[in-house]
This record gives sequence, C-alpha cells and structure tokens, in this order.
Amino acid sequence: MIKFSLFLLSIISFSFTSTYAGYVLTLVQDDFDVYTAGKTVFLQFYTPWCNHCKKIAEEWRKLADEYRNDENILVAAVDCEHEDSAVLCDDFGIEGYPTFKYGDPTDLREYEGDRSYRALSKFAKENLKPSCSINAIHLCSKGKKELIEKFMSMSMEDLMKIIDRVDEELEGLEDEVEDKIDGIGEKYEEIMGKYVEETTALKKETKYDVLKTLRAAKAFEEIKEMEKEIGSEDHSEDDSEDGSEDYDSEDYDSE
Repeated sequence: MIKFSLFLLSIISFSFTSTYAGYVLTLVQDDFDVYTAGKTVFLQFYTPWCNHCKKIAEEWRKLADEYRNDENILVAAVDCEHEDSAVLCDDFGIEGYPTFKYGDPTDLREYEGDRSYRALSKFAKENLKPSCSINAIHLCSKGKKELIEKFMSMSMEDLMKIIDRVDEELEGLEDEVEDKIDGIGEKYEEIMGKYVEETTALKKETKYDVLKTLRAAKAFEEIKEMEKEIGSEDHSEDDSEDGSEDYDSEDYDSE
C-alpha cells in the first residue's frame, strides 16, 4: 500500500519532472510511462553538446508544436546526458546523437529519413497512426485485447505486486552480472549479451511493458476520481456558505 501511495504521488507531481526544453516536452525515466501511455510516439534522443542536435532543434520544435494537443500522438525528446533520463537511452540502445525512434513506446523503431521539418511532418502524418493501446483497444489483436482487459480488471495494488516481483528479478539479474564482470574484462561483451537476452525475455514473458503502461493509466483514472470528489466537496462547501449568507442577510433585513 505504501509503494502504491508513493507511485500515485509521483504521478500527481509528474508535471514538475519533465520539462519543456525549447517548447519540446523532454521526458525522464520516472514519468516516461505516464506521458506515453496509450500513445504513438516520435522521440528524439539527444545531448546538449551535440551540434547536429542543435541544428535541427527548430525543425523538431515545429513538429512538436504540430502535435502538442493531439490525444493519440506524442512528439517529445529525451536528454541522454540528464541523470534522470540516461537509463532510458541505455534501455533503447541509443549509441549516437541525434537518434529518432517512433511507434509503440514498448516496441520503438528507428527513423533514418531526412531531418527537415517538411520530411519529418510528412513521415509523421503517414506513420504515426493510432495503434493498439488502452485508448484504442479496438485496434488490438484478440490476444492483446484480452491481456489488457485482464490487467485493467485488477486493482492497482495487485498490479504493483506483479511489477515489484519482476523488478526484484531484474535487480537480481543485474547484481549477478555485476559480480561476474569484476576483473574479467575480456568476457564483458559475452556476459552483457546474456544479461540483455535474459532481461528482455523476462520482460516479454511477464508482459512487463504492458503492466507499467496500464499502471500509469489506472493511476490517472484514480486521480480523476479524486479530482471529482474534491470538486464535489468544494461545491457542497460553497452551497453551505451561500446558505448561511442568505440567512444572515434575511435576519438583518427583518430587523
């Protein structure tokens, strides 16, 4: 319950984590799932010192403006030098800058086309289509739809238990790798290759990415319910205050 509360708190405050660098939403690890949940994305992975990144900054800003209010598509960026997003760049296998990836946030593909605004915009219009997601479940295969419905029917606490269990296994694999690579530099690539293979298999087997996306979506649902309750309470208080003022006024007039 404590972990769930902390997660919900992080979701409520996510707007203070990611920033709009040059009017482009810059994602960090903690809120990546929140912003990308149910959306098709187009992401630029960059570093502040990258000259090529600086040259296309204006082109990317124009594209981000084009989709700023789109409910199904997100155009954003990830700063690979920022301490809160470097892990994302590692997870997505980013080796050079800028790197562009698009599609389902859990299965991104690389864009290698022209970097002018015209080319980027044309590509986005042709390829950034709504795909299977919580917001477009009708586009999902029968198996994926059943999986989403199954997880969505679970409570947030049960989802957190599953995710926590997988996180523990992933941490165990990471600790095992760190122990093995100490002092054996020549076997580093072999060990890391096995580690990536095992963690990828574990995430696929447990539907880890789907679980995290659904966790973010369910958190938003609970926040909306909280906002409704707060709004209802405020409205009741206003009505109560209005009534007492009317009473005082009538009492004053009668005198």
